Amino acid sequence: MAEKVSPVLVASVLPADFTELGRQVQEIEKAGVDRIQWDVMDGSFVPNITFGPDVIAACRDRVDIGFEAHLMVVEPDRMLTRWVEAGCGIIIVHAEATPHLHRTLGRIRELGARAGVALNPATPLAAVQHVLDLVDLLLVMTVNPGFGGQAYLSGMEPKIAAARAEIDRRGLDIELEVDGGIGTATIGTAARAAPGCSAPAPPCSPGPWPTAPRAARGRRGGIAMTGVTEQALAAPAGSVDDLAVHTLRFLAADAVEAANSGHPGLPLGAAPAAWVLWSRHLRHDPTDPGWPDRDRFVLSAGHGSALLYALLHITGYDLPIDELRRFRTLGSRTPGHPEHGVTPGVETTTGPLGQGLANAVGMALAERMLAARCNTGGHRIVDHRTWALVGDGCLMEGISHEAASLAGRLRLGKLTVVFDDNDVTIDGPAHRSCTDDVEARFRAYGWRTLRVDEGTDLDALDQAYAEAACDDEHPTFIAVRTTIGHGAPEVAGTPKAHGSPLGDAALAAMRRRFSWPSEPFHVPADVHAAVAERRRRWAAERAAWERAHARWRAEHPGPAAEFPLDRIPAPPHVAPPADRPVAGGAISTRKASAAALQALAAAYPALVGGSADLASSTGTAIPGGDVAAGEFGGRTVHFGIREHGMAAALNGIALHGGLRPFGSTFLVFSDYLRPALRLSALMRLPVVYVFTHDSVHVGEDGPTHQPVEHVESLRLIPGLTVLRPADAAEAALAWELAAADLHGPTALVLSRQDLPVLGDAGLDDARRNGARTVAEPQRAVDVVLAAGGSEVGLALDAAALLAGRGVGARVVSVMWRERFEEALRAGTYHLPDVPAVWIEAGVPTGWRAIAGPHDAVVGIDRFGESGRGPDVAAHLGLSAEAVARVAVQVLGA
Repeated sequence: MAEKVSPVLVASVLPADFTELGRQVQEIEKAGVDRIQWDVMDGSFVPNITFGPDVIAACRDRVDIGFEAHLMVVEPDRMLTRWVEAGCGIIIVHAEATPHLHRTLGRIRELGARAGVALNPATPLAAVQHVLDLVDLLLVMTVNPGFGGQAYLSGMEPKIAAARAEIDRRGLDIELEVDGGIGTATIGTAARAAPGCSAPAPPCSPGPWPTAPRAARGRRGGIAMTGVTEQALAAPAGSVDDLAVHTLRFLAADAVEAANSGHPGLPLGAAPAAWVLWSRHLRHDPTDPGWPDRDRFVLSAGHGSALLYALLHITGYDLPIDELRRFRTLGSRTPGHPEHGVTPGVETTTGPLGQGLANAVGMALAERMLAARCNTGGHRIVDHRTWALVGDGCLMEGISHEAASLAGRLRLGKLTVVFDDNDVTIDGPAHRSCTDDVEARFRAYGWRTLRVDEGTDLDALDQAYAEAACDDEHPTFIAVRTTIGHGAPEVAGTPKAHGSPLGDAALAAMRRRFSWPSEPFHVPADVHAAVAERRRRWAAERAAWERAHARWRAEHPGPAAEFPLDRIPAPPHVAPPADRPVAGGAISTRKASAAALQALAAAYPALVGGSADLASSTGTAIPGGDVAAGEFGGRTVHFGIREHGMAAALNGIALHGGLRPFGSTFLVFSDYLRPALRLSALMRLPVVYVFTHDSVHVGEDGPTHQPVEHVESLRLIPGLTVLRPADAAEAALAWELAAADLHGPTALVLSRQDLPVLGDAGLDDARRNGARTVAEPQRAVDVVLAAGGSEVGLALDAAALLAGRGVGARVVSVMWRERFEEALRAGTYHLPDVPAVWIEAGVPTGWRAIAGPHDAVVGIDRFGESGRGPDVAAHLGLSAEAVARVAVQVLGA
């Protein structure tokens, strides 16, 4: 690879017009200019050096790296990849406090590692030390603190002095410059023309930087840009930010007051943390809430919903102020807790504490898995972060332990959890019930932990978020010390702030304290103006991504079709497994399900999932490899013995889009994940749950492992499809139905023990009506034996006994009881006008609701026993003889 030398560019401030910057830098780069200084001149940004078209033309063909408009800002990966492949050195881009910088830092670090250079520019001036260890890439990061630079630099003087001493000790020709006016530290590099360029590089103009920097010893040069933050230039320190923070606080407090219901405490305390994240770091576009490559923000502490609604309103989502006035009222888009699909910009339904945190883990996992599949051929179309705001309750709930442990094990570095550490719960101080060292706990899980000691310190929050975004190897936990109910007299810092309106007097006193207008739901014009500028930038970034996505689709139509990033992919038409057992044999439905799943997975690349450490028992390992830390191209996730965390993470994967998730465990352990499964149904997420070992036939493991009430309890969840197939044919049909349903979750309830294979007859009835006839008597039908799952074989045996007694029994397999009930009511499925016996190895409550006055129900209304499965079943009344006796009894009645 031919050696190439990039010019050096030093910018004291970035122009707001990134397009113009891109054009000028492209020309400078092609001209082979070695050093350019940018000055601030009446709000415009003018280079101190000019060069004519002849210079540009002379070098245009000699430097083929190119710098496209917007490329530095919104497509850093393409730019950096080209530079590294071209053999150029890199010095960091700009220091504006936006997520663009942080993503660029992370990508530079990846490319540096590829080139054999360890880079970690996570803190101001930290990169100076790395420059001293120059190998192949030259990297400098400088962060300007704004116009308070002198005070900032005074605190950095020891580090600057140490860096200078090390430079001298090593005898390196590297010049460390510090401009105390605005607090900039840069590294000077060699003034050299581009290789082979016949035109001389123009000399550097006078300015605060030396005009003739000494040569550095790196083989290659680099581009350096430094700059103050946009916020520092826009207004006096903190003025617009303070206005925005107060706006969020009062919008939330006013909403709670108007509803006379809600939780004002979290919004008042966490508003600064939320504003800094949303305004400086969150990558999103309010005009397109479904933009696939947006950052995800999850309010796990969903009781603070008024804060989220205030954020959505002021940043420009389709949530008018009148919706805040209607907070918690029937039919509003501002329900008491955030609800996915109700409010634009709400990523998930939260409220049950800890669920949002675990959803965020699933979202971050989906991002990594899709990046492994889609970021091909130099494209980087999946590259976003997931942020979650949690409270004490989220961290006390057990699901947080499961989810955080999983995230640490998988090293989900694009996940950041912000802890609203206010030490208050409903019953009083949080430390009264919990004194966990949460930071030590998360470090033990493999997370990076940071702390902000004062939750109103916007700069400290900004720096913490920046550091979090610089580490893609470990998830980050940021503990932010806040005061619940901040600013509300006699309420702040107490449980009173948690779940009750402030009241007219406290709210009026708070308005006086902050000199806030008495008009409720007030949003200052300056806040609107500040957000409008940001919205333009967000929209431009989204538009640039759409162009990049279009190029990717054109170049990679296969992955684009298999992984549509804006939705959950629909399954293809999948034929039943070719080697499905024939009628007359026997196989457990868990094994038949495994075969059907393999056939589906082969044709459905977006199908991913795993088990709670039971894949060999549930038959849910699929081809394609395992998902592991740094290896996200696989399809099987080892969730570990974390049923609750697994189910909530599956919800997060489904919410993210692009993948279709499933998970599995034993039926009896569905209790452990029920809250997350309930939210699957509430959000209508097409998660597939595979539950095996479905009855007392589990046997020797005893009543702790023998599900009795579980199938019935699952059927109680609105919107959950519960399928209990009776044989291999129905197991394949169950996967067909589950895969095709993109509007809600499905539970497959499967047997451990072998069941007779009944064949394909009547499967269309089962598909349409939830049930099929699997046996007819040779004579007239005297009684119907209806059952689901493993009890269908029991009914067939009972029918044979009845036939020997001269009783004709029709046997009906009810695979999908809810659909069956609907069909009966609608008249699309008919039973003969004879008594029926309804059979299931579980509590009989739901079957009694179907049974007519002359029918009987055979079930289990007690816990099981330890013993061989058939013996336990017979002991509990589930034998062919017992069913036949009941049938004779109903006929005699």
